[in-house]
Order: sequence, then C-alpha cells, then structure tokens
Amino acid sequence: MFGLEWLASGGHRDPQQNRPSAEFTAQHPRYQSLIQKYGAPEVSELKKQEPFALKNQLLKGVLLTSLKPTFYRMQDSMIVQKVKGLLYRLLKIPGAELKLLH
Repeated sequence: MFGLEWLASGGHRDPQQNRPSAEFTAQHPRYQSLIQKYGAPEVSELKKQEPFALKNQLLKGVLLTSLKPTFYRMQDSMIVQKVKGLLYRLLKIPGAELKLLH
C-alpha cells in the first residue's frame, strides 16, 4: 500500500541501500520492521490497482463481417455460447454459421 511512497522516500530493495527518509519512518513506523521480516515489496506489488469496475474487466475485439470491421468490448467471463447469442441478436446470423477466432 505504501510501497511507492517508500521508494520515493529513499527505500531500496537492497538492505545496504535502504534508507527511507525520517518523515516516511515517522509516518509509517512499522514499515521497516515489516520489510526486515518479510522482505521488500516486489515490483509487481508496487503497481496501483485499478478500481474494480466493469469497464476495467472488458476485452476488446473486432467483429469482421462482409460490410466492415466493428470494434466491440465484452466481459472476459463470457462463454462462447453467450458470445454467439449476443452476435445473433446483433447480426441475426445463426450460431452455426458464426466462426469465432481468437
């Protein structure tokens, strides 16, 4: 949670170079002891997580028809049957005639 702030204040993954500012240490007094016990945070842990929203969970795709390509977004949890049903409602093409590629 405070990994980026720790790095900005002088924190480092190498224990020899790890010297966070006195201000950071005063604000987060247990942070240094937690790093000594569990190790410094990994780079992947320092990324800000995007809030859980539907728009962050959508996949981008392209629908190619004989008319023109259409760009769309859909949930990553949709199964093939639901995708075919959605495309049937949009294009009125039976599911048996659809060819889905990944």
